[in-house]
Amino acid sequence: MTRTFLAFLVAPLWIPLLAAVSALLWPDTRNPLGLGGMELVWRVALVAAVVGYGACWSFGLGLFFFLRAQGWRSVGITALAWFVAGMVLRLAGFILGWVQFLSMHGTLRELSNALATRPLFFVWGGVLAMLVGLTVRAIAGPAPEDNEPDK
Repeated sequence: MTRTFLAFLVAPLWIPLLAAVSALLWPDTRNPLGLGGMELVWRVALVAAVVGYGACWSFGLGLFFFLRAQGWRSVGITALAWFVAGMVLRLAGFILGWVQFLSMHGTLRELSNALATRPLFFVWGGVLAMLVGLTVRAIAGPAPEDNEPDK
């Protein structure tokens, strides 16, 4: 159980790390606050850490134990399950973020615009989640056999 705890402390670090690198490489992309330099990088990393750890602990932990309970040990199934979960969470976050500002019709219009102009926008949520999930699996290990206690 300690390896699982360690895995869920370390693996979500990919999210703020890659968000900070993204903010450093593309600082002008969607920057409504007009922040620049390292202030932007640190704020992006902080928000990404809060959102990433929250999503990983609330949804990823359940997914991790579900995969273990089913006995699905393969790397491919782990990667696919985390990828799909990441895309679904990214899509849900996008919709919930816009619904509070627009009507449902406006939200669907923004969603179709995002899919048409930035199709990889949702895929990156899946890629990040897959990276986190594979890191969790690498640290915590595959599901133990039924008669083998978790270490």
